[in-house]
Amino acid sequence: MQEEIGTGGAGFRFIFAAFLQESAAVLEQDWLREMSMEMTSIGDRWRDFAYQAARICKDRAITGENYATLHDIMMECATREEVVFNRLKTIKA
Repeated sequence: MQEEIGTGGAGFRFIFAAFLQESAAVLEQDWLREMSMEMTSIGDRWRDFAYQAARICKDRAITGENYATLHDIMMECATREEVVFNRLKTIKA
């Protein structure tokens, strides 16, 4: 649903991951590259969420796709994103 209507759920994560990758190269910080890879993986998971949500909303869900699984995916993404952003907060100007 998110991807279909263009809210950028996964798209934003992919753009931000690209920014982190560029930052890693410019600042020569390998840990930023790791954060980039993690954010890309989180974006992939948000894409999974969007596909499943669209199928549920269109009454085309397959076995195991329900609101409980969407909740689990959303909470997984939130937890993983919290780790990334808390790590990024450690950057000193």
